Amino acid sequence: MKIKKYVDFFVESGVIISLIGMILSVVTQVFTRFFLESAPHWTEEAARIFFIFAVAFGSGLAIRDHGYVQLDYFLDKFHANTKSRIQVIIHGVILFFGILISFYSINFIHIGSSETSPSLQINMSFVFSSMFILGILVVYYSAIELVVKTKQKNI
Repeated sequence: MKIKKYVDFFVESGVIISLIGMILSVVTQVFTRFFLESAPHWTEEAARIFFIFAVAFGSGLAIRDHGYVQLDYFLDKFHANTKSRIQVIIHGVILFFGILISFYSINFIHIGSSETSPSLQINMSFVFSSMFILGILVVYYSAIELVVKTKQKNI
C-alpha cells in the first residue's frame, strides 16, 4: 500500500494548497477593498478556481474518511449482511459515476484548451482538469472501499 500513501499525500497536499490559495485570495480582496483605492480584479477568479480544486481534491478524501452524509438511520434497520451488500452497491454506483465523470471530463478539458480565463488569462483546460481529478479520485477511493467492503466476512 505504498502507492496509497503517495496518493493520500498528493491529495491532502492538493486540498491544503487549494484552501490556502483561496484564503489568501479572499484576504487580499478584503484587504484591498478596505485599505486601497481599488481591489485587484483577479482575486475573485483566483478564489473560485482554488475553491473548485479544493472540492475536486476533497471529494476523494471524503470517500476515504467516510465524510459524506449517509443515511445511517435507514441502514441500521437492516441485518448486517444486507447492510454490507447495500454499501457495496452504493460504492459500486459511486464508482460507476466516477468513471463517467472521468471519461466525459476529457472532452471538457479539450474544449477548454481554446479558452482563457478573463482575469488571470490562464488556459481553461487547467481549470476544467479539476473535473478529471475529481472523477479519478472518486474512482480510486471508491474502488478501495469496494474492495474492503467485499472482503468483509458479512458478504
